[in-house]
Amino acid sequence: MKTISNEDMSKVEGGLLFIPILIGGFLLLMAKAREDQQEINERMCIEPHRSSLF
Repeated sequence: MKTISNEDMSKVEGGLLFIPILIGGFLLLMAKAREDQQEINERMCIEPHRSSLF
């Protein structure tokens, strides 16, 4: 069985630090997309002659 060296541990820790950053970025993108969708919905309400699925 291979023993875990400090180098391997730092790689793992670096990976674990990267995951929340990735998730945070994804959540920011989702929030932005939701805002854009809301804006589109509001525009659709202002212009009722356009048919919309939402």
